[in-house]
Amino acid sequence: MLTRRSVVGSLLATSFVPDISAHAQDVYPSRPIRSICSFTPGSGADIVVRFFSNKLQEVSGKTVIVENKIGAAGNLGTEFVARSKPDGYTIYICPAVNVLASAKYFYKALAFDPVEDFEHITTLAKAPLLLVVEASTPFKTARNLADDLKKRGAAGGYAAISNSSQVLCEMFKAQFGLETTEVRFRDFPSALGEMRTGNVSYTYLDAAQATGHVAAGRIRVLATSSSERIASLPASYPTSIEAGIANTDIMFWWSVQVAKGTPKPILDQLETWFNKVVELDDTKKFLEQFGQAPFPGNPQMLKAALAKEVADWAVYTKIARVEPQ
Repeated sequence: MLTRRSVVGSLLATSFVPDISAHAQDVYPSRPIRSICSFTPGSGADIVVRFFSNKLQEVSGKTVIVENKIGAAGNLGTEFVARSKPDGYTIYICPAVNVLASAKYFYKALAFDPVEDFEHITTLAKAPLLLVVEASTPFKTARNLADDLKKRGAAGGYAAISNSSQVLCEMFKAQFGLETTEVRFRDFPSALGEMRTGNVSYTYLDAAQATGHVAAGRIRVLATSSSERIASLPASYPTSIEAGIANTDIMFWWSVQVAKGTPKPILDQLETWFNKVVELDDTKKFLEQFGQAPFPGNPQMLKAALAKEVADWAVYTKIARVEPQ
């Protein structure tokens, strides 16, 4: 039997009570965020991605899960993010110069545009790559190394362990007029064995990975890839210009991207969180430990810097005679 009370109660339940659960779902983030790393677990890149992902979790109070999407020198992870749903739940903490700015010069058919297919959040950190040789070699300077390789001609070798290291090694060759042969390696530990035997003489390595090998006495640093000094690197490391590598002045940096079309309130929230992370004392100590420096930014600065790097890498890869695959 219907009564006035039951009818009013029914109307209140169905028509006048707001849908609190639906509103709650609109609050970002309401579920875990995936942080994509395009390199192998335990690599220098993976260490950096996991650090910033953990710090994002701390400042946001939300769960952040790192997923490694490996392949094609980072392109598979990059494409995964570009094609992800633009909702802020898939983020890309990446070495932007390595995997975004230079990508189209190494691969003919990219499935993404490094500038236009992403929303650009902010920059995080920067560091040069380091010109390294095996510690037992007699080479104390870049010129010592170049003089030896000049004598060896094409019998000399360098280790290409990434697209960036290949370009820098080729630019080193161009600077000194060398005929040194490229030898490709999957990672630095496998290259180090060949450096010990003398089959390859040098490579360029990211500072995060080089730090431990330098401390263990396995490698020696002959120069950085940039004319800018980083305070966390020893003053004894010559800059590229000081070392006589006049054609090389390249700084590598980290950034955060999400898929194109992600709503602006989410972009603003991520920018706020990540810039908060960059300012943490823990972050500064972590970056110092791996020869890097904080590099706070904003979306406009990041997009402009990335577009400039894309143009710069057209020049670098031409010097290095890179043929896209």
